[in-house]
Amino acid sequence: MFCSKCGTKIVDDGKFCLQCGAPIIPLNSVTPNGQVEQIDQMTPTEPDAQQIASMPQVSSVEQVTPTPQVSPVEQVTPIPQASPIEQSTPMPQAVPDAQILSAPQAWPTQPDAPAPHVYPTPPDAPTPLASPTLQTVPTELDVPKKKRSKLPFIIVGAVIFVIAIVIAGVVISDMLARQAAAEALANRYEAAIVQMNDGYYDDALSEFEDIGPDYKNTAEYIKECEANIDFENAIALYESGDYEAAASAFMLLPDTFETTDLILDCYDNLDYADAVALLEADSREEAYTAFKILGDFKDSAEMAQSCLVPMPATSVLYQHGSYHSSVVSMKFDGSGSSQPSFIKIYSGDTHVASIFVNKGESITMDIAPGTYTFKEAWGDLWFGDKEMFGKKGSYSVMTFNEGYETVDLESYYDYTISLYTSAGGNVGSRKEDMGSF
Repeated sequence: MFCSKCGTKIVDDGKFCLQCGAPIIPLNSVTPNGQVEQIDQMTPTEPDAQQIASMPQVSSVEQVTPTPQVSPVEQVTPIPQASPIEQSTPMPQAVPDAQILSAPQAWPTQPDAPAPHVYPTPPDAPTPLASPTLQTVPTELDVPKKKRSKLPFIIVGAVIFVIAIVIAGVVISDMLARQAAAEALANRYEAAIVQMNDGYYDDALSEFEDIGPDYKNTAEYIKECEANIDFENAIALYESGDYEAAASAFMLLPDTFETTDLILDCYDNLDYADAVALLEADSREEAYTAFKILGDFKDSAEMAQSCLVPMPATSVLYQHGSYHSSVVSMKFDGSGSSQPSFIKIYSGDTHVASIFVNKGESITMDIAPGTYTFKEAWGDLWFGDKEMFGKKGSYSVMTFNEGYETVDLESYYDYTISLYTSAGGNVGSRKEDMGSF
């Protein structure tokens, strides 16, 4: 059944509309004077064909809104309900005469059955209040609706829950994977540091480069490993005797390696090798100077001494065979000299003789008469006939008789040349270049 006021469906035994609160009242007839007439409850009967034919047909029914309530009657009995039909609608309710529905309603009919009578309510008829004790007869339309199944909601919730679990699992798995990767990277980083500290620079460098320069102090450690590898390579060059390449490698290293001494040592080795090469080439004075500069590097002191030639004994070291003669005697007096002297005698461009006179000693030789040039050299170190006293020695040409560089030796005369300075002497000297001596 339905509410006569708002049309909301009402439960069978309801006394008030749950939608608008109006009381449930039975269907009553309204007299022409507007009074509510009680209709006794009766049992519906099936009209015959003659009754159906005599029933007036209603094309439309005006529907009005309820008028103000009137005081309820002392006793109201419900209008008897007709036998249920396949589809029924509630009795049209009166509405105010000023409001007419655009779609007039009529009693629905059962298929192939005559239309029922419609009892209109006068416009001014008040709608009586229903008694709280009224009972209604349920109809087929009052059957409760079938409850909606909760299974789809459960399935959707379950799907959402599963998706949330899967997403959470993926997120957690990713977090765990990232954490494991971070721990593995940290372990590799620490292991590489241990390798570097133990001197395994190649392995550490490879690991640091694989980790990447952006991780912690990896960039600094890469540079440190590379520098240590370069240092080891420089040491290898040094030990192999390639001192020039080693010195260049040491100079490229950072100052933290303190390679100054190693660089100097490389150059000392290079100088030592050069000195040895000079000695082997019989450049004794240059080799001697190079070894002396090296000081106590390796055996430089001993090598320097090996460059010197022992002073010859006072003697004629060389005399041309064509200038031997006993008719002229020539004496070289070094009794007052403080250094040894080396004397060369020339006749023109011909080397006639070489005489060595140690300090404090003298020597006499025979020579053929002729015109000669005398050259003298003196010094403290002797490097042999070729280099004589070296570049630090003194070299000169003797001058005679007012500066002449030649002197005539006549037969059967004895001549003496003093190799030291003496008052009243008639022998002078002119400085000579070592290469021209």
